[in-house]
Amino acid sequence: MIKQFKRYIKENNLLSENDTVILAVSGGVDSMVMADLFTKADNYNLVIAHCNFNLRGNESDLDTKLVEEYAKQNSITFEKIYFNTKEYAKQNSLSTQMAARELRHNWFLELIEKHNACKIAIAHNLNDNAETFLINLSRGTGIKGLTGIKNNNIIIRPVIFASREEIEAYAESNSVRYRNDSTNSKTIYRRNHIRHKVIPELAKSNPSVLHAINTTIQNLTQVQDIYDEYIKNALDQLVTHTNNFERVKITDLVTKTSFETIVYEWLTPHGFNKDQIHDIVKSVHTESGKRFFSDEKCLFKEQEYLSLQKNVTENTHTVINKFDPDAVYNNLTFEKKDIKELKSLKTDSNTAIVDFDKIKFPLSVQNWEKGDSFSPFGMKGRKKVSDFLIDNKVPVSLKNNVLTLKSDNKIVWLIGHRIDNNFKITKDSNVALIIKKIDINQ
Repeated sequence: MIKQFKRYIKENNLLSENDTVILAVSGGVDSMVMADLFTKADNYNLVIAHCNFNLRGNESDLDTKLVEEYAKQNSITFEKIYFNTKEYAKQNSLSTQMAARELRHNWFLELIEKHNACKIAIAHNLNDNAETFLINLSRGTGIKGLTGIKNNNIIIRPVIFASREEIEAYAESNSVRYRNDSTNSKTIYRRNHIRHKVIPELAKSNPSVLHAINTTIQNLTQVQDIYDEYIKNALDQLVTHTNNFERVKITDLVTKTSFETIVYEWLTPHGFNKDQIHDIVKSVHTESGKRFFSDEKCLFKEQEYLSLQKNVTENTHTVINKFDPDAVYNNLTFEKKDIKELKSLKTDSNTAIVDFDKIKFPLSVQNWEKGDSFSPFGMKGRKKVSDFLIDNKVPVSLKNNVLTLKSDNKIVWLIGHRIDNNFKITKDSNVALIIKKIDINQ
């Protein structure tokens, strides 16, 4: 097995010679064999790390003793830690298994930094991979859930090529001491039920079922690569980014093959669940104005777009007490110019030019409010801000973030859109106030 072990590490580029690696060793047969293989490989700087979760009383203490003795006998750096797992689970509303996993993961990251290690080695084997595949299959999953246990930039599984039977045979022939976890035989746990009941039944019709499942995992991993590339290309084509928004044009979306899957891959990283995404896809063919919320984001169904933004509109109210040409208020800059200098000035929607003498300080920058109205430049009469935004086809997703610049509680500028007629430059104006909305990230 030592040759297979070295070959697997090399072929999968898991480690380089003389790398420092943290070995997660519980005392069970898998991790003790992994430690033995690393010791005999003699190519790496080893640190054995052991967690005592205080879940099995004296059994846990005997596990710790065994692992510590192995490290001492082989002159390997040893780290151990004791956790009050049940208390941590209670405080953080986690299952015992999830609490143990979180505690272990956080401690391992600390050890990587302490020992300047490059990887953490976990002793998952071929059986674990097959069990994970069957667990996910029974729950209902996408392709990713059927691609097994992966190595990544931090965690490696260098014995995943070997079955549990092969590992036990190695332990027997090489006199590797280990301890059995009594909870592994209890079929009340989903994984143990699959381990002791389901896989043995499958093996009756195919004795090589573990290797067959592993082949399926490898095939699906290649399918996953193709799928990932398709999704990435589709999202690159469809999603446009504007300030803090992401938008997808519906007419472009619906032409894509399996566009519901594209929406799923777009929105799940933003906290939307499968049922919500199903409803979002249905809304594509219905009326505008629908909104869907995750913990952090809000998706608006508009006439032509699906628009994604933060679901909480931040209330803005900034007071500007006096004219200051060097200050920036809510991304706004202020400059005074003689009227005669305006001819060469280029303007756009992010620039407002008003009569300085008609302005009364303090000014305020704030969200528009229900009932706000103004006299839009170039139009007759007054208009509610809400109606102006609708008439100008401002998307629902953007409306709530529109800000106003007010003087004496009167709108001077609906920022990014239109100034008020009452503050416009006339033939009697002498000094102009130039207000610019800038992008401070540029």
